[in-house]
Amino acid sequence: MSPKRILSEVRNEHLFGCMEVDIRVPEHLKEKFSERCPIFKNTEISRDDTGEFMKTYAEEYNIMAQPCGSLIGSIKAEKVLLVTPLLKWYLEHGLVVMKVHQVIEFTPEPCFKPFGDAVSDAR
Repeated sequence: MSPKRILSEVRNEHLFGCMEVDIRVPEHLKEKFSERCPIFKNTEISRDDTGEFMKTYAEEYNIMAQPCGSLIGSIKAEKVLLVTPLLKWYLEHGLVVMKVHQVIEFTPEPCFKPFGDAVSDAR
């Protein structure tokens, strides 16, 4: 399937699973998401990635001397793995998928339900 068709299937809830994509907030929506960036990702940050106030604070209290991993809000992500319901939300709110790297499709069923029921019944 073409990337356009894949994304259409996600929007219509005919495709369920995970997708590895490059995604971004388009320029005309950056103001809308300026208070809270919609994409969360793990990345490495350093003092140079912060604004002047936080950079001064970090230097004054001797923190972030070395780059460290952190979960951040962002307006873009590359090769991020998203579940299709979240990707559908992003698409409905105007975010743009730049590239589809891979699709992992599975059946939206509670696969551990029999196990959970057995544990519950054993109690």
